[in-house]
Amino acid sequence: MKYKDKNELVSGLRAFADFIEERGLELPLESPSMKLTEIFYGENAKEKMQNVARKIGRAEKNWGSYYFDLRKEFGPIVLEFSVAKDRVCEKRVVGFKDVPEYISPAHREEVVEWTCVDSILAS
Repeated sequence: MKYKDKNELVSGLRAFADFIEERGLELPLESPSMKLTEIFYGENAKEKMQNVARKIGRAEKNWGSYYFDLRKEFGPIVLEFSVAKDRVCEKRVVGFKDVPEYISPAHREEVVEWTCVDSILAS
């Protein structure tokens, strides 16, 4: 994050916190939450995620169907970084399945397994 962007984010978050502190009871917020998400794309996506893992410290890892996420919670506020799973895991085709025509024409799909190391910092 650029220095200017960081200052703008911090300033915006402080202004938001002040607003909620001053007027929060007047708003119909029953279970407020906030999520800040950054998704990495491109050739250097893995390196960006490794850099985040070094800087963020302890974080929750989520190996979803398509993305790998690092999440850090601050009460109801979540900071999340995501990268396409194929950037940090190895895809292995273990078979194929035939999908009958339904909404789309009949087709054949790969059955895959993913090998993902526990530590995003591993090479």
